[in-house]
Amino acid sequence: MKPTLNEVAESATSTQLNRPQSFVIADKQVQPIRRIVDQSICRPVHYFTCLIVDTSNSRIVAVSSDTVCPMTQATISQIPPDFAAALQSCGAWSPDCPIPLTRLCLISSIPYVDFSNVEHNDGELVVLDVVAPRVAQIFHELYQRRFPIAKIRSIHHYQGNDELSMSDNNTSCFCHRPIEGSDKASMHSYGLAIDVNPVQNPFITFEPGNEHNPIIQPKESWQYLNRHNQKPGMVEGIVTVFAEHGFIRWGGSWTTPIDFHHFEIADDQAQTLLRATSL
Repeated sequence: MKPTLNEVAESATSTQLNRPQSFVIADKQVQPIRRIVDQSICRPVHYFTCLIVDTSNSRIVAVSSDTVCPMTQATISQIPPDFAAALQSCGAWSPDCPIPLTRLCLISSIPYVDFSNVEHNDGELVVLDVVAPRVAQIFHELYQRRFPIAKIRSIHHYQGNDELSMSDNNTSCFCHRPIEGSDKASMHSYGLAIDVNPVQNPFITFEPGNEHNPIIQPKESWQYLNRHNQKPGMVEGIVTVFAEHGFIRWGGSWTTPIDFHHFEIADDQAQTLLRATSL
């Protein structure tokens, strides 16, 4: 029987994987197709891993132990004690979360440009440790493109309440919560999903039996329902940026619900990442 993400996450907390230069995936030896190791202007981040990505379909096929240095001004670190306490006090992380706090890390000082073209360097995201360099690189590329982002704040600033975060047009990642209409933990619970500009990219559901009556979240998003009329902050133009770094599932391509602001790692790839541990 295929293990669940929760089972994979639990086993990964006590297992250290040391990957060689080639990898065994599904009993087959795989040579790295493209080895992602960022080596640029930033300080070394010696306790993270790098991803092996198949460039033909942007799929993560393995995780390699290595020293990485994100090509960005952002800083990657373990969760500070006061930050961890804030996540716990608001319920964003709790003991029933599928991953321990030790598997999360903080990306801080993320640079971004707001809708008035004003530059900021105060963005912060909590993510699964092994994807931190890739997430930092995603936002570096968005910054280079001058893609506008309203704000990037951890969910604890909103008492762990996703609706408050969406209404404030906040871009975020980790928050332990179930998938809408389900008791299954969402990819946000693993730090493997990112929501970008929720106001410009709404979450849409439909009343049962009445598909002509959409429920729009946040409510301020009604003016962005026409996706053919592209406006600043809409994500259609950056879907490939996320896909190139492994976030290949975009909620805007779903039938119901439609989640335009949502990007996540696919389930099978998430299992690969959860089996890896930080060095």
